[in-house]
Amino acid sequence: MIIDASINWGPAGEREPEIGFNLAEARDELLVWVRQIRGGIVSGTYAVERNINNVILLFMLGERLSDDAVTTAFTESMLDPLSFDGRINVVLAIAPHLMSPDDCKRFGSDLRELKTLRNAMAHKPSWFEPQCNEEHRITGLVPFIMRGKRPTPLTTEFIEHVNEQVIALIEQAQALTDAARARLQDRQSAHE
Repeated sequence: MIIDASINWGPAGEREPEIGFNLAEARDELLVWVRQIRGGIVSGTYAVERNINNVILLFMLGERLSDDAVTTAFTESMLDPLSFDGRINVVLAIAPHLMSPDDCKRFGSDLRELKTLRNAMAHKPSWFEPQCNEEHRITGLVPFIMRGKRPTPLTTEFIEHVNEQVIALIEQAQALTDAARARLQDRQSAHE
């Protein structure tokens, strides 16, 4: 079992830091950064989930959304108990009615990747791998987290990529919400 925020020394065992490298300070600074990253990804996922909820409500309830009793009953008995994975399954059943097959496939793939990453950030421990010079002295630390079954380094490049993915998913989910709202308005106009 990995202890959160521990240093994985590996088979060579504990090593000395390079002169001038403060191991404890570096670990503490990275730990703050990792916690910010974790919180950001969980918050970004919440923004996606909020839009997914809106799509489900708009598509499933339609004009009945104006009835507070119906909306409350549906939300409390059906929507709230769903896990993020359950919401993904429902929205992916709805998505083909609102977006192209290619966009739907990409959206589903991106949502499942976000779910895996969100679960890792919310539930898996992080640890640090030492970076060493030729003399096997520590010159840096790289934070890692288990993403699915594979260790993933939390590098700046990786986090920038993830941030772009989360932003794109928020935008896709918002566009899907807008499409569901437009569909509802079209249906209401057709009945007038």
